[in-house]
Amino acid sequence: MFSSRKKNAAGGESFEEAAASVTAESIGAEVASAVERPGEPGERFVIREEWAEATVESIFALIARADHPAWTLTDEETETVAPKMQVFLQAIADRYAPQMLAKFASKHAELFDLTAALGVLLWTKWRFVSKIKLVEFEEAKKRLEREAAEKAAASSAAADTLEAQAA
Repeated sequence: MFSSRKKNAAGGESFEEAAASVTAESIGAEVASAVERPGEPGERFVIREEWAEATVESIFALIARADHPAWTLTDEETETVAPKMQVFLQAIADRYAPQMLAKFASKHAELFDLTAALGVLLWTKWRFVSKIKLVEFEEAKKRLEREAAEKAAASSAAADTLEAQAA
């Protein structure tokens, strides 16, 4: 019934494979070792500029939705604040998140595993739904273009008929 046990054609790796790679023991050990040697270079979670922009925009989008649409940010406002947000989010990812994750994973292994599994599920479903929406958008675009072409042809035929009747 559910296709999560099979390879997802649109998403690549299956949910089970992705979720199996994320456990409290593996993440907790990796995070704890990264916290113990913070100066050592290794894999670093890098906050991208788009994420910082999306974070800033989402904060004000929530306010705009709750209060007034004028709260929505312009591109210039977003670009002004996004670099500062990127630095802030990077500091959280580098300094605070590893310590919090290590502590959380060691104390609440079951809850951490659940959170990780839900995160992986959310990510895989988001990729799958995004691809579906893209296909649906392309189909709708083609349909609208086809309908516009049909209307133009009908208008042209009607104009030709009127010219023939007038002559």
